[in-house]
Amino acid sequence: NITERFTGVESAGYKWSTSASMPTSWDTGISNTGYTSITRGNNTYLHIRYNLVKNDIVFMNGTDELNRIEDIPYGRNLSAYASLTPDPTTLAIPENYYFAGWYEDPEGVNPVDWSGTMPLGNKTIYAKLAPVEYHVIVNLNGGEIDPNQSTNFWVPYETVLDDTYFTQVTKTVGDDTYSLVGWYTDEELTQPWIFTTRITGDSLSVVYDGPDDERRQEYGDAGWDNTVGVFTLYAKWRNDSIATSGGIKIKYVNAEGASEYEYVDPLRYADLADVIAAQAPVEDYWPTGKQFAGWSLGDNTYSPGQTFEADSSLAERVQEEDPETHEMITRYVITLTAVYRDAEDRTPTHIHWYKNDGSGETYRD
Repeated sequence: NITERFTGVESAGYKWSTSASMPTSWDTGISNTGYTSITRGNNTYLHIRYNLVKNDIVFMNGTDELNRIEDIPYGRNLSAYASLTPDPTTLAIPENYYFAGWYEDPEGVNPVDWSGTMPLGNKTIYAKLAPVEYHVIVNLNGGEIDPNQSTNFWVPYETVLDDTYFTQVTKTVGDDTYSLVGWYTDEELTQPWIFTTRITGDSLSVVYDGPDDERRQEYGDAGWDNTVGVFTLYAKWRNDSIATSGGIKIKYVNAEGASEYEYVDPLRYADLADVIAAQAPVEDYWPTGKQFAGWSLGDNTYSPGQTFEADSSLAERVQEEDPETHEMITRYVITLTAVYRDAEDRTPTHIHWYKNDGSGETYRD
């Protein structure tokens, strides 16, 4: 038996000869490439021919073999094979993931070094599929956050945000102090965010339409093709100083140019408390040819009985004398204005009353 003397080679043939010169033929009929000689007595030499061990480069996507390049000699430079990798567009890539390159390990930690050489045994190369990323923007709405928490960062698909820093926020405006109500995903502060929720594509406020979407430039994501959208969190605040001023006063007035009308809700409200919109003024206060349409506040119109928030940011600050201390204090007043539309012919209506006793009998107003 011939024992291998060098790493990465295997014996491929031999020849006994009385000459130290390289044989012109081998007992196995293999062409003479590399060989070594062993001196023996009586000027007899044993010539042994070796071949480099050949193995394959195997490309994997998870546990699925994609392709292999066969019979690559041991020690061969790998750079010649870098262009022979499978086409990434043909890979089975799950939704919300992308191809992130070829790696030496299935965990996708060490990228392939194509400047290296072929090892002993097969070389297995793995496709890395990474989750898409989302650009997170934190809108503090005038507040401050711990400097250890960035307000502009990127996270992968299905990240659960740690709310530790998001509860360590403060807000002060002049003499007013605020407490955090919560975090919301819309600028109108109607959709609260629960921090045990995983961020997915459904959470995004902006979804990019491919790598050439012009909005990428606006949000600082130009060139980051794997960032697929923007997730924005908005802080909602409650003014704690309202309580010391006796609460928010809600006032209802008539539309400009209509008969003078004013109604003041007898209750006083904490910041962001729910308020039930007042009844409409009696028709004597309506402009001629008009019909009451609701109460206007900011960008919204509320029907009588509808609920709205006593938002101190919509309140006017009025200096009033305290009736007990006679000191001047700041009052917060939210004013809603009547809105009218052109009058229409009234449609007769009626109510069916059901006895609900199984008889099926009704009567009508």
